Amino acid sequence: MSIYQTVLSKVYPQDKANHYMRGSWAAMLGSVVSLVTQGAVMYSVLNVSSRMNHRFATSVLIAVMLVIAAVVATMLAFGIGFWKEHRDLESNKAAIAAGEQPMHGVETADWQFTAWGAAPVVITLLAAAAVIYGSS
Repeated sequence: MSIYQTVLSKVYPQDKANHYMRGSWAAMLGSVVSLVTQGAVMYSVLNVSSRMNHRFATSVLIAVMLVIAAVVATMLAFGIGFWKEHRDLESNKAAIAAGEQPMHGVETADWQFTAWGAAPVVITLLAAAAVIYGSS
């Protein structure tokens, strides 16, 4: 268990802390993939490196890329949280239909904690975009 999870589990129940961590990891992965993809598209397809000689234009482009990554991170955390709870609900329905005990608790708070897990990543990305845009 990481230090982050230990701290979260002292504030929230372990289940909610796990959902929050899943959302954080999903948001981080989604934002990295988004930024790498955008960078590859800008560099190779649009050949931006040879056209972007102006500092302001470069700063605006990077700030926009960070905002897009923040949106992707948020959507991914929401999507994964919703998908996980939907999967648990379907699993419970199948267990009940088979005459077994449901194995998963399904709560709205679970996917909300997963979505809130994106907050540290999104805040960091938006702060970086503001600093980069503001310095141009």
